[in-house]
Parts: sequence; structure tokens; C-alpha cells
Amino acid sequence: MALAVQLVTALWIIIVSLKIGSVGRVLLLAVMLAVGLAFSVTAFIVVRHLENARLEGAFQQRAGAIAASLKRSLDISLDDVYSLADFLTVSNDVDAAKFRSFVTPMLESGAAVAHLGAACDGIGAIGV
Repeated sequence: MALAVQLVTALWIIIVSLKIGSVGRVLLLAVMLAVGLAFSVTAFIVVRHLENARLEGAFQQRAGAIAASLKRSLDISLDDVYSLADFLTVSNDVDAAKFRSFVTPMLESGAAVAHLGAACDGIGAIGV
């Protein structure tokens, strides 16, 4: 800020020392202000663009990690559901003990299959 004030003061001294009429001085001052404004606007646009690019990069990096984690979790859950479907398709006679022995390792691992049962109970409760 102090540098800008010194620069404007120096330019004003140069303008006053020139043998220019008052209209010429006003025009020169207007040109000086316009150039300063143009530099300020340009600097603002460049800094805004750089900051947006930095934020976009950080967002893409975080979003990519979250999306990969979500995809991995969904793939694991779908594998459990497909295994359960294959078990029911292959087995001719599935009783409660066989079913329990098959799904217990899935449920103990904290898989999302545990939530599938609750969802099915909820669907049955609403009469779908």
C-alpha cells in the first residue's frame, strides 16, 4: 500500500512538473487511474483463477478418494449379496442352520448384508 502511495505521489510530481495545461493534467491523471484499475482487475482475475484451480484440484482429489472407497464398499456388499443368491440357487434344501452357518461369517465381518435383512423387514412391514 505504501509503495502504491509513493508511486502515485511520484507520478503526480512528474505530471505537475510538466508544462501541460489543466485539461492535459486531468487527462493524464485519468489515463494513470485507468491503467491502475486495469492492472488491479487483471490481478484480481488471475488470482481468482489460480485459487479456483487450486480448490478444484483439492476437491477432485478428495472426491476421487471418497468415490473409490464407496465403490470398494459397494463391490464388497454386492459380492456378499451375489454369494447369498448363489448359495440359495445351488442349495436344494436350505434350513435355518445351514443358512445361519453360511451368513454368520458375513455378518461378523460387519458387512452391509446385515442391513439387507432390516430393509427386507421394513419392506414387509409396509406391505410391499
